[in-house]
Amino acid sequence: MIELTYDEFCKKFTEQLQVLLGDSYLLKQEKAIGYNDTHKEVLLVEKKGSGCMPRFDLKAYYETHIQGMTIEELAKKAVHGINAEDIPSEEEIQALLDPKQIRSRLIVRLLNRKTNESILKEMPHLPFLDLAITFHLLVEEKKDGTKSVRVTNKLWEEYIGDSVLQMYKQALLNTEHLFPARMVQMEKLLHLSELGISSGLFIVSNPHGIYGAAVLLYEGVQEKIKQILGEDYYVIPSSVHEVLVIRESDVTDIEMLKSTILEVNRTQVGEEDILSNLLYKYQNQQLICV
Repeated sequence: MIELTYDEFCKKFTEQLQVLLGDSYLLKQEKAIGYNDTHKEVLLVEKKGSGCMPRFDLKAYYETHIQGMTIEELAKKAVHGINAEDIPSEEEIQALLDPKQIRSRLIVRLLNRKTNESILKEMPHLPFLDLAITFHLLVEEKKDGTKSVRVTNKLWEEYIGDSVLQMYKQALLNTEHLFPARMVQMEKLLHLSELGISSGLFIVSNPHGIYGAAVLLYEGVQEKIKQILGEDYYVIPSSVHEVLVIRESDVTDIEMLKSTILEVNRTQVGEEDILSNLLYKYQNQQLICV
């Protein structure tokens, strides 16, 4: 297989996808800013008559192509994904934007405040430690994942109107109801408990494992974790999808733990999934940076 340049691949992939989808779809390539100031090129696929546009990360598709998958195979895979989606019509999208619908489907997530400055300029948000509480509209929830859209300042002003503080409480209740907190001993999740191994680490997230770090915001969750662990504890910001907690008495070298967070974020966590490089501690009934 002749290796194409990235630009050549994007052109041929878009052409092949257009052939398979036909004239009822419009394809548009554009640059996008992802979380943590990541930059990528995406291919927007719009079905005529629908305001919903699935996005494809062209760089990710190119990397798969380099690993051996042909453009034809990738295009068919993309078409399969589009056909599997129940793309809402313009009328269904407008129904989702009804004020009552929005209020029941508004959810919160946690992002790093410093590394998301560009995005946060366009989004209503609230500060939490070194993080930002952001708002998102849940479009669909399935067993294998969820679909949501960021709530921008424009969307907020046009369809919500209330102050951010007023809506935060409702959005938090929605999030807790739709994505309840879950805490699991790491060894049990990895099926290592029968080996007698104990790291002292517990994973805190939600059943979907998607943007589960937000469970730290739920009413009473931080104190509940202390009750389960029996003492004050440290919170390791594993990613935007989960955090790890460990008893204070199980940590013998705080500086080593801080260094580990930095190294894991640098080498193991995807750029868009990094939550924070800081270590947190729950003491005196509050969460602080240490």
